[in-house]
Amino acid sequence: MFDKSQYKCKRLFHDEKFKNGFKVNRLLNGPEGYIPIGEWTYPGGTDKPSWILVQWYSKYCFLNDRKDTGSPYIIADNHGSKTVIYNPEDGSLSMNLNAKKVYEGEAHTDPNMLWPHLLIEQVPICDYDNLSEEDKSFYRTDCDRLFLELDIRMPKFEDTTNPEGINACQFMAYFYLTPINMRNRKIWFGVNFLDSRYPAATYWNIDTVGTEMIYCLSCEDTYSGLENSYYDTNNNNKVTPSDEWRHIELDLTPHIDKAIALANRDNTFGFKAERGDFFMHGNNLGFEIHGNFDCTFDIRNYNLVAYNKK
Repeated sequence: MFDKSQYKCKRLFHDEKFKNGFKVNRLLNGPEGYIPIGEWTYPGGTDKPSWILVQWYSKYCFLNDRKDTGSPYIIADNHGSKTVIYNPEDGSLSMNLNAKKVYEGEAHTDPNMLWPHLLIEQVPICDYDNLSEEDKSFYRTDCDRLFLELDIRMPKFEDTTNPEGINACQFMAYFYLTPINMRNRKIWFGVNFLDSRYPAATYWNIDTVGTEMIYCLSCEDTYSGLENSYYDTNNNNKVTPSDEWRHIELDLTPHIDKAIALANRDNTFGFKAERGDFFMHGNNLGFEIHGNFDCTFDIRNYNLVAYNKK
């Protein structure tokens, strides 16, 4: 049993309640790359947004095709493909990606075709080089413990996929484990909250786009058993929506050890890496969808919490 009273802790993400709103990325990359070019803010904010709202490859744009929702707490496009709702009462965020509006019933058959994303991102989460030595010890992955914490629910899941296509609905988080002395590299360290294909698969591979290592926990890992997740284990693991909030406190430390062991096995970084060689540089969370899915996830109290012995 982990006795938190014996440890000092630090919550690593800024603006955990999303009260300052979001910078908003362009739909497609331009010559400058993917950069925020707009904002979505609402009453009550006291500082500049810490989070970015990202909408890669999703066909319709929050910025040049934004719907007038009549509410400062709702951002949507005019075609109903993406909607994000902020609830100021509990600081929760509702994210809907309706890929049916993107694929329009057609099969997604090309594995290299870009697929819709709807993400929130925070990067960097710290100015690592200018931190005190004590603060650096919380952001390095050799802190004593590193927990992912959040409340999550999935009130909507509709699958009208074309069986001839490639079909996958994922809602997941990636944490950017970056070598302190090699800032242009990273491990994409993933945590799955939903993967309509592989609920029990933990996997690692090399990202064919960025040549970075991807290590991803299964939904079984995330929920401490599929019976606690959105899979009906009595019905062939059918994905089943629910209005029930689930609380997650997941110790990432042993999984990070496994990822680094795999990196060393395959000489991913060209040196024998240890946990103390990496720090938490950034994070994103949200949807990646192939096919005609319409899905909503709600999140609140989302953070990484680092612990060091007192």
